[in-house]
Amino acid sequence: MAEDHASGHDVPGLHRLKDRYKQVSMLDEHCRAVISDLTAALAATMGAVPDGRQTGYRIAEHQTPARASAGQSERRLEARVFCRWKCGNGMQPVRGLWDCLVAYQIPLFDRQAKAGWGYIDLLGYASATQTPIIVELKDAGSPETPLRAMLEGVAYAIAVRKLWTDIGRSIHSAFPDLPVKALTETDEVGVVVLAPEAYWLQWTERSNEPEYRLRRRYIQAAGAAFAELVESLRAAGYPIAFGELALSNGMTVEDARVIGDFPPGKTVPKGREHHSA
Repeated sequence: MAEDHASGHDVPGLHRLKDRYKQVSMLDEHCRAVISDLTAALAATMGAVPDGRQTGYRIAEHQTPARASAGQSERRLEARVFCRWKCGNGMQPVRGLWDCLVAYQIPLFDRQAKAGWGYIDLLGYASATQTPIIVELKDAGSPETPLRAMLEGVAYAIAVRKLWTDIGRSIHSAFPDLPVKALTETDEVGVVVLAPEAYWLQWTERSNEPEYRLRRRYIQAAGAAFAELVESLRAAGYPIAFGELALSNGMTVEDARVIGDFPPGKTVPKGREHHSA
């Protein structure tokens, strides 16, 4: 934990706060709480990052996703997304999200007790800046709030920043033609919260389904605070994008795009809302 000198209390890292701030009815309060303690929370997250070298994970050895069971729908979706946009397979970049994907399921914990750390779902790459992008994927039926997904993604982005020397070396070993540079304090590490349209229908005005009415009410109430938190994270070096997957037959990954109606009131600059080529 890091101490917030203004308030005098200890602030947990985002890897812990993500599980504390997950109640739908308190989205507005939780967003404002993170904003008020953000500097201390970011520092606490950085200080709690495990030594990833103990995991023995090598990106070059994990380029073919393991077969997921029928009950692991999110893991199966993750594998399909990775195979579609894996670096070197000829797919066009997804504007506003990533240029290609370099890895999936990267473990960040180095002990049996995860202590709030898990796996990076997908690791993307931005060619213009030669920097990593964390992709936090949610399945269509996920009950998790976008706030929790975003906090988890930023926690993992902080971990990647701290462990970049080893992770960057592992990327270069898997993709020798991909430029990998050292990260500086001014380099941004992007975060994408990615999910199928069915997930976003719960949180946007696109659906009138009664079952989603309360969720939409709470996210609308939290809209200003959520947008402020997104901007605060961008200013701290962690820009956030919200992405939507287009699926056919509920399974086949067809496309991905930046969504323009989340968080409520947010607009996407002209040109960023289009699908990838």
